[in-house]
Amino acid sequence: MSAYKSWLTDSADIYTRTPSTNALNEDIMSWSKTYSDVQCRFFHVTYEEVKERIGEWDNIEYRVYFLSGQTITTEDRVNYEGNDYEVIKVFTDTEDYYKHAFIRRL
Repeated sequence: MSAYKSWLTDSADIYTRTPSTNALNEDIMSWSKTYSDVQCRFFHVTYEEVKERIGEWDNIEYRVYFLSGQTITTEDRVNYEGNDYEVIKVFTDTEDYYKHAFIRRL
């Protein structure tokens, strides 16, 4: 596990959707930072991955790896290098060492 952790050389913030109401008592959604400087690793998706997912997950830009204990869902957003990304799909590996998520820029 420690060898894997050292491979996660990027960091990002994870935001979770928070329902609330405005001054007119209308329901609104805002985003709250739930995790800061999360250790991760970003890779651009490959041409083969894009081809396999045409129409299913349009405009996916990155595959991001996290430690398996990191909480992240398709309801979250990721901020990396000043850009916001929507989480499209999250997978956990069979050995439970890591999670990876496909994300696209907002």
